[in-house]
Amino acid sequence: MKCPLCLSQSIFQSLFSHTNTFVSCGRLDSMPNLEKSDNYAYGDANINLAQCVKCGFIHNTSFDREAIWAEYSSEGYLSRKIVSNAMNITLQTIKNAILHHYVAMGGGGVFLR
Repeated sequence: MKCPLCLSQSIFQSLFSHTNTFVSCGRLDSMPNLEKSDNYAYGDANINLAQCVKCGFIHNTSFDREAIWAEYSSEGYLSRKIVSNAMNITLQTIKNAILHHYVAMGGGGVFLR
């Protein structure tokens, strides 16, 4: 198998495998209120994490680019870019601390906000 990072023909060490997983968690949105059954939260994808012994890169050898593209292109997919109020306050605090330090150190020029 060819490593997607170092591009060498390499041996891979299997680290983790799981079957019947979802391609995307967005799939749960299409049936959040269904009665629980044997196939609730059941997907038809697999995860097989393996590590390249040459460069150490870990990837899902079962990754299906077509399936993920179909999921993200589907009408029901909702991109989650929601940031909680607490997270927003934390980010603002970090930004302000960096700006304060930047100014205190005599920072000039342009600083991206």
